[in-house]
Amino acid sequence: MATPARQISVTVPAVDTSRLKQAILNWRFPFGISLLGAIAFLPSLRAGFVSDSFGCLEIAQWSYLEDILWRLNPCGTGFYRPLTSLVFWLEYQLFGLNPLGYHLVALALHIGSSLIIYRLAQRLTASRWAGAAAALVFVTNIHAHEVIGWVADLHNALGGFVLLAAVYTYLRGARRASFALVALNMLVDETGLLTLLLIGWHEVLQHLFPTPASQGEAARVGAKRRASGLLVDAMMGARGFARTARSHGDSSVSPDAAPYLLSVVRDSLPAISRRLAARLTPVVALATGYVALRLISAPNGVYNYVAACHSASCIAVGALEYFNRLFVRPEPLLSLAWDYRPILAVLTGLCLMLAAWMLRLSSWRNRKAVVFAAGWIAGSALYFILALWPYIADRFLYASDMGLALLAGIAAAEVAGRWTAMPRAGRLQAAAVGVAALVWLGTGVVMLYERGLRWETAGREAEAIIASIVELLPDPPQDAVLIFSDVPDSSAPDIAPGNTGPYLFRNGLDAALHIRYERTDILIITDASQVPVDDSVMHFLLTIRDGKAELQ
Repeated sequence: MATPARQISVTVPAVDTSRLKQAILNWRFPFGISLLGAIAFLPSLRAGFVSDSFGCLEIAQWSYLEDILWRLNPCGTGFYRPLTSLVFWLEYQLFGLNPLGYHLVALALHIGSSLIIYRLAQRLTASRWAGAAAALVFVTNIHAHEVIGWVADLHNALGGFVLLAAVYTYLRGARRASFALVALNMLVDETGLLTLLLIGWHEVLQHLFPTPASQGEAARVGAKRRASGLLVDAMMGARGFARTARSHGDSSVSPDAAPYLLSVVRDSLPAISRRLAARLTPVVALATGYVALRLISAPNGVYNYVAACHSASCIAVGALEYFNRLFVRPEPLLSLAWDYRPILAVLTGLCLMLAAWMLRLSSWRNRKAVVFAAGWIAGSALYFILALWPYIADRFLYASDMGLALLAGIAAAEVAGRWTAMPRAGRLQAAAVGVAALVWLGTGVVMLYERGLRWETAGREAEAIIASIVELLPDPPQDAVLIFSDVPDSSAPDIAPGNTGPYLFRNGLDAALHIRYERTDILIITDASQVPVDDSVMHFLLTIRDGKAELQ
């Protein structure tokens, strides 16, 4: 009789999906906000290649991986952005000459940055309202149109994402990971140094706004917190300062406030210096080595755009220009920013002060977060002013928009946290500021959509110009010289002293034709004074009128 087979039971462990479900629930809100804001960028996704984008494509087309990796060598001329070059080379291997893939990568980085902004604002305030408002403000900021619509602006999309990741990981206490991201950002573009400034600013505020780890430390840090509170209220206005001084009941402070505050700052400087030296030594050493290496090895130094003026008057003009471009909307009003910048700056400042008064700024709890965000805006703007002024473009305000988004998120958290305790008049005032903010945001969405349409139009115009050139000269002779006049720079009105884009052929006409002809022997000249005297090669004189090339 056969022995019955033994049954073996296998117990499959249950898969714990609770963490996955919780992660989806935690991220669906900010991700939904980011996607909603990204609708404004839909026209930008249809934009083609223009200006410097052709130069990036030509480098990627004719380079091998080892050529790109050699860009890690800091001795080259021009920009030092080896990681950006590597990412662009990889994009070219994937997408070739299809611009949609490049725009999608930039949009994904922008959405990723808005998600980090969400977490960063939430960490600073412990409020989801702060994260939601900050993410919405940043994802719809009007200066992101160059980041998405212009393929050559990959370094700002990538650099902004890495910068935010470095600051966020540092605030979470992951210092090693943060320092690694700072080092990575220095390989993306010049904003890597800005990351160090933001982290240092956070450490300064950690000293001025100490948080006791236990009840035993509360007495030791009480006086310091009071002094820093007085300092912040003095920054916010005399009324808030006087109210805080009276609440402390210290009569020795009010009559002689300015010397007292100066003494607080003076006494804090040694401790702040020691804290920064202890916590930031690795990244300071990294930044010092980076700057020294660039200054020694690169003829153009660290900054490669233009020779910036550093006089007090020039910095003041730059500050006014950055301030106006950061806040002023819509487009017709922004176009007046250069000719009437002092008037616009005063009016904008008065509007912001009115909003701060209506929201009771002097009584906010998250003062450290407010000062951190304000310092982010001012520090990043000053960084670019000192580096790039008098040349300005919207993409240079991308980092300042991060601080502005944080500040808007903090304001939303304060209003949400005190809404039920507000009197009727306070609620009406806060609601009025909220409506104004929504109108401001809606105006930005419309501007983004319109600017996206401009990038789409510019791409089509650039493609039409290149096609007409190829139609006129389908197969130029070997080493032919093509001399152009009236090459269009931009397809939109210029806003002095820079441009909001989109560009056409400010640069890149030679690279565009090399790509189209799949030849590099053709010499492209857009300045008649640079025509070489060589009768052995064929010269062709062309002009561009109404979006088409014509032989002269």
